[in-house]
Amino acid sequence: MLTLDASDDDGKRSSGITVNDAPAAPLTPEILTAYNRIYSMPKGLERDGAMAEFMKTYPKLSQRAYLGRDQDDSVGLKLRDVHGKVRAALRVKADGTPILEFLDESGKVMQKMTADGR
Repeated sequence: MLTLDASDDDGKRSSGITVNDAPAAPLTPEILTAYNRIYSMPKGLERDGAMAEFMKTYPKLSQRAYLGRDQDDSVGLKLRDVHGKVRAALRVKADGTPILEFLDESGKVMQKMTADGR
């Protein structure tokens, strides 16, 4: 499943393309309505709790790849394993610095490469 995403949280913008592994069960209008209701809630404990309940009730999409602009004004590509954990990330920071990282299953950077070889 391919999605286009965009958000603006108090002037911090992000946008991108996400590739997801779709769940075995179909996404129904009811599931999408429930998700959109929670997503539109103000960030905080109530929203987090509602999202946790939603994830228990409905099948989960597993994000596999994201290409886009993050809130820190960097742009990049994040590749995830079947469990949704980032395993490789290529990004260009807001100042123009390119970085390539390889991560283990816990999210620890195992190898990092930059344009200056560090």
